[in-house]
Amino acid sequence: MSVIEIDDLTKDYGHGRGIFHINLSVNKGECFGFLGPNGAGKTTTIRHMMGFIRPDRGCAKICGLDAWKHSTELMNHVSYVPGEIAFPSLATGTEFLKLQADFLGGERFYLYEPYHRASAAGPFRQLKAHVKGDEAEDRDCRGAHGGPGDPDP
Repeated sequence: MSVIEIDDLTKDYGHGRGIFHINLSVNKGECFGFLGPNGAGKTTTIRHMMGFIRPDRGCAKICGLDAWKHSTELMNHVSYVPGEIAFPSLATGTEFLKLQADFLGGERFYLYEPYHRASAAGPFRQLKAHVKGDEAEDRDCRGAHGGPGDPDP
């Protein structure tokens, strides 16, 4: 069963810029890397998958939901952390995650304890240093999750 389906996805910004006729599917349980040089359309494709941008042609579906038509419902199933982000003036990653949980209702926020214990810096590392670092582990998103369908803490 495909959890991500992209069919003929196109967004034309003019002058040869945009994404053109993207097709892919990712099945449940698969690990999929989305790689390419700067300007190749990775971010544009992901923004379509999140329902942030309306495609000129084609569609992106997540869990069977059209990303553009059902973007609000889609947010109950997925999360998005951009590579470059401006954070509010919060001291720690935990404060940021709690702020996001409060924004989303805060009923199911919890720290993923095995990650919390294993992380040398823990959740108290300075937020900008944690996310802006060049090391792959600095972009690890396993610290917290509150999405539907996940087991309660």
